[in-house]
Amino acid sequence: MLSSTVNGMAKKAQPIGQTKPRIGRPRASANETDQPVAEEILAVARRLFREKGFAGTSTREIADAAGLRQPSLFHYFKNKKEIFRAVVTDTVEPVITFIRTEAERDDPADVALYRLVRHDTYHLCTNENVLGSPFQFPELTEESHPEFWGMRDQITDAYRHHLREGEKHGVFVFNNLEIVTQLLFSLGESTLAWYQKDRDRFDPHQVADTTADLGLRAVLTHPRRVSTIRRQSGAF
Repeated sequence: MLSSTVNGMAKKAQPIGQTKPRIGRPRASANETDQPVAEEILAVARRLFREKGFAGTSTREIADAAGLRQPSLFHYFKNKKEIFRAVVTDTVEPVITFIRTEAERDDPADVALYRLVRHDTYHLCTNENVLGSPFQFPELTEESHPEFWGMRDQITDAYRHHLREGEKHGVFVFNNLEIVTQLLFSLGESTLAWYQKDRDRFDPHQVADTTADLGLRAVLTHPRRVSTIRRQSGAF
């Protein structure tokens, strides 16, 4: 069952970094915010990583941007690698949560796949915690960040599960399950390469709907059913 697979794997992916502010580590500036300190560190680090890359960003810059002294930064995160790990984990955790919740709906495979493609794409377009394409960061290797890649594998497992179930029930047809799984997953992830630069031109709901439509048409035994599946998927 998908729910047991996702729940079992999710236990291995624990949130990284200290999310609650600790006492006794003052800020370097008086610019206080209501945001927990660890979350503010991640927010400014995310921005700097986007602008300058991992190698081009120093912990001193992150601390300065968060209004902290550099030693105080290490009270929340051990080093820059741990900050980066927490930032990239934030990119995929909401989709894992969605998959776990969706497993309780017991939708038919075509509706479940449509909802997954649509949600995955919409999340990548709109969630401010999304860092960017993992392939933009050469430091983000499977060896150095197995937590991120393990969570990413959980998402592709959900795609694979819905495709396999749909083929079993005759609603999907394709030649190679693994290739189709990766291609469908990549449809949503590809928005990371262009959407942020053109976000003022495109409505994220339309991007998500169009991506889900294209993905389902490619594998449906009867592609014209996609409009029916879209209606059955509901608005979320």
